[in-house]
Amino acid sequence: MTEPSIFFDNFLRYYQKAVNNSNGIVSFYYEIAGFKVKLCFAGVALIPYITPALSHLTTESFLESDLTIFLWDSYSTNILLPPPLWKVEDYQKDRLIKVLNNEGFQTIFQQKSISLSMIDKERNLGIYWVKNPEAIPQDEIAVPLLHIFHFWMQKNQIQLCHAAALGKDDFGVLLVGKSGSGKSTLINETLVKILMQKIYQSKQVPLSYSKIEGLEFVDKVIEIDKNKLKHIRNNIMVMSV
Repeated sequence: MTEPSIFFDNFLRYYQKAVNNSNGIVSFYYEIAGFKVKLCFAGVALIPYITPALSHLTTESFLESDLTIFLWDSYSTNILLPPPLWKVEDYQKDRLIKVLNNEGFQTIFQQKSISLSMIDKERNLGIYWVKNPEAIPQDEIAVPLLHIFHFWMQKNQIQLCHAAALGKDDFGVLLVGKSGSGKSTLINETLVKILMQKIYQSKQVPLSYSKIEGLEFVDKVIEIDKNKLKHIRNNIMVMSV
C-alpha cells in the first residue's frame, strides 16, 4: 500500500472513533451537478458550519451515493488527527501535502482553520477534519468542502466555478473566475474607486481600465464586510470540460 492509502484508511479509523465518542452519525443528502453526495457527520458540532451554504442542494435520502464525505472535529469528539506521515518540507505552496498526493489521492491542509481535507478518488470517499469548528473562517463557511468537491469534480471532467453574485428579484450581477483571477481586484480596486471618485470626490486612484459605462445610474456606494455577515449561501456552479 502507498503512503496516501495507508493514511486514508487510518483517517477513516479515527473518524469511527469520533463517531463512537459523539452522538453517532448524522447524514445529509445533496444533489450536486447531477451527482448524489452524502455527508456523514460524527455528531452535530460541525453541522452548522458546513450545511447552511449547501441547503439549496438538499435532496431526499438515498442508499447509494456517487461521493461520500466523512466529517469530524476534535473539539467535540476529543479525537485528534492521526499521527502525520509528512514533514514540514512536504507542504507545498498550494497547501497540498506532497507525500499524500498521487493519481488516486489528494490531500490539502488549511492553515487558517487548522483543517485537513483528503479524497480517495478511486473509492469516491472524502474525509474532512477540523480541530475546532469555531476557528473556521467565514470564507470557508461560505464554500464548505471546496477542495474535496474540486478534486472529485475534476476527476469527473467538471469544473467548479468560483463566482461572486449580487441579485434582486428582477436583476442580478454575476462575476465568475478562478481563484486569483482578479474578481476582488476588479470590484474593490477598480470599480469601487471609480465610483468613489465620481460620487464622493474621493482621492482614491483606481487601477487602469480602458472603458466604463453606466456610471450615471449609480448614486451611492455601500461597502459590505462579508466577514460580518451571518449567512452566506454558496451556489455551486459547474460546467463540463
